[in-house]
Amino acid sequence: MEQLRNEKEAAKRLNVSLSFLRKDRIKERLVPFVRVGDKTVRYRDSDLDAFILGLPLAVPAPIAIGKRRGRRTNAEKAAAGAARQAAIGKGGS
Repeated sequence: MEQLRNEKEAAKRLNVSLSFLRKDRIKERLVPFVRVGDKTVRYRDSDLDAFILGLPLAVPAPIAIGKRRGRRTNAEKAAAGAARQAAIGKGGS
C-alpha cells in the first residue's frame, strides 16, 4: 500500500506553503490529492513525485536591452550633471 502524506508533510516535500496547497485544491488542481472521509485530505507520494517531475526547469531571466528602468545610479547622475554643466557653459558664451 502506498504511503499517504498529510498537508504539512506534502507542503514540506514540495517546498511550498500550506496556503499554496489549499488554494490549489480549490482553484488550480495542479497537485492531485485524495479525500479520506469528509474533510481529511492526503497526498500520494507518487502524485507528489509526478508533480515535481512535471515542473519546468528554471530559466534565467532575459537580459533587458534598451533604456534602463528605475532610479539612476550615481555614475549616471554625475554624467547627466556634467552634460548639463557643459551645455550651460556653451550656451552662455
